[in-house]
Amino acid sequence: MLANLCGAMKKYEAPNAFSADKINGKIQRAEQMKVHTMFLVGKRDMEADAVSVRVHGKGNLSAKPRGEAIAEILLSIKGRCA
Repeated sequence: MLANLCGAMKKYEAPNAFSADKINGKIQRAEQMKVHTMFLVGKRDMEADAVSVRVHGKGNLSAKPRGEAIAEILLSIKGRCA
């Protein structure tokens, strides 16, 4: 199932997601594009095996363990598809 999610995410990957821009610029561009959910992984997140989650219109929802964040996004997707 995770492989399916990764494949689907590539389809909707934000342009220049891996550019040399600073993180604030990427966040601003994603907000302008109305990207619903962003997973941000910084140095501290990598060390803690976590991701920071941002939702359009709600802002930063804090750092969550990687597995928990993936489970939540999968539940959200299933809820919209049902």
